[in-house]
Amino acid sequence: MKYFFLRSSSIRKSLAFIMMLMVTLCAFAKGPNYKRIAEEAEIVNKACPIKLDDYTVLNNVTADKDTIVYNYTVTGINKTQFEVLVLQIRVAALVQVKNNEAARKDLLKIGARAEYYYYDADGELLGNFAIENEEWK
Repeated sequence: MKYFFLRSSSIRKSLAFIMMLMVTLCAFAKGPNYKRIAEEAEIVNKACPIKLDDYTVLNNVTADKDTIVYNYTVTGINKTQFEVLVLQIRVAALVQVKNNEAARKDLLKIGARAEYYYYDADGELLGNFAIENEEWK
């Protein structure tokens, strides 16, 4: 089984970059939080798809009121394998933000939550998870 995308420092760096980009832009945007989040999603989408490593691509980012939604395609793994790893992936995403004090504070300030959806190459959902705003603390 290939789990390179979980061990890759490039994916961690890419996730951190994407999160920092969204948070930084949110901090300077005007208007209600949901508008700020939507504007940031639009900016990130201009760079999508973003290849994070040999197995993972960020397809797009969407916004739904206070929620940032990340949509990925992952190759080299099936649904059963993903279900085994989803907790590790979730923890890695949370740690990336918690280790970045500026990002963490901004996410708390704007009341944002995040949802992550992972699809296989055929567009079938492998799995998903959410990180609630309170978890950024």
